[in-house]
Amino acid sequence: KALLVDLWGALRTYEAARIAGVTHYVMVSSLKSADPDLGPAKMRHYLVAKHIADDYLVRSGLPYLILRPGGLTEDPGGGSVTLAEHLPEQQGTVPRDDVAAVITEALRVGLKGRVLDLISGDIPIPKAVAAWMG
Repeated sequence: KALLVDLWGALRTYEAARIAGVTHYVMVSSLKSADPDLGPAKMRHYLVAKHIADDYLVRSGLPYLILRPGGLTEDPGGGSVTLAEHLPEQQGTVPRDDVAAVITEALRVGLKGRVLDLISGDIPIPKAVAAWMG
């Protein structure tokens, strides 16, 4: 299903977004998709699919934001995160609530053209997102 949903499905939505004139496409990827070989063997097929889909989106010409969250949790959002172009340790978790809050803030301020790793941290979400503007 990783190929059908996370790769083929993503590519199809890019084309639909282009046809529809979408002005801000947000992709929720995966932290280890930057280098699938660093992920667990049982997850590599998924990480490779995400990696290829992310790369295609960057090259597609669509205005994009790619968020690569760590392990998703059901914990209540804390409202503070770490956003980085590359987290060298490539580990960490983040509540789904905080991922949604980062997306909401990114759309509110128009953050585009970035690929950012996302884990829980100590920077309030509005400040973390604002740091990547410009």
